[in-house]
Amino acid sequence: MSRVQQWKRRKFDEILSNPSRLLLTRLLVLALLAGAVAEAWFARTTMVERMDWAGTQMRRLVALEDSVEYLRTTASPEHLDSARMEGFRGVFEDWDSLATWLELQRRSALKHGWALEWKLTEPGNSLPLPLVRQQAIELHLTLSESDFQRGLSFIRSTTESDTKRSSLVGLQGIGDDRGVTELTWTLLVWVRLPRG
Repeated sequence: MSRVQQWKRRKFDEILSNPSRLLLTRLLVLALLAGAVAEAWFARTTMVERMDWAGTQMRRLVALEDSVEYLRTTASPEHLDSARMEGFRGVFEDWDSLATWLELQRRSALKHGWALEWKLTEPGNSLPLPLVRQQAIELHLTLSESDFQRGLSFIRSTTESDTKRSSLVGLQGIGDDRGVTELTWTLLVWVRLPRG
């Protein structure tokens, strides 16, 4: 046995043989363990959370820089014009274009042998948009025959198109034992307002 091992053995025997020294050693070991636990808790709650927060902020900053770079490269007049055109897709350019569209619907109904009437009504909850107005239109179709299915097909064609020109918000029919002879439906359309 080396001298260091003999010294350790002698000190260990002194601690075990003396009760007051044994108690003091136990308290010292407990204090060291408590200190280690406190240090680990501090590192977890303070340092790791700060590192997580810093990482989150760094990711947000990188995402923001990417967004700014994307805007910088895409914010050209051509891109802005195409975005504006896309935003107004399906919106009537003015009241004249809406009247022309309604006249086309009336003529299309006449080709089927039906009478189509329409009137502008107040929309239930109009959205306060600065450049576009929401407008409700009530259309009334009188069928020359009890041709309900063809009438529904006609309504579908007036509410569906490539640019989604209108939205159907209400439909009702009047009929008798021979079938439905009148259809009334309400459309919502959007019309651009003149500037100034």
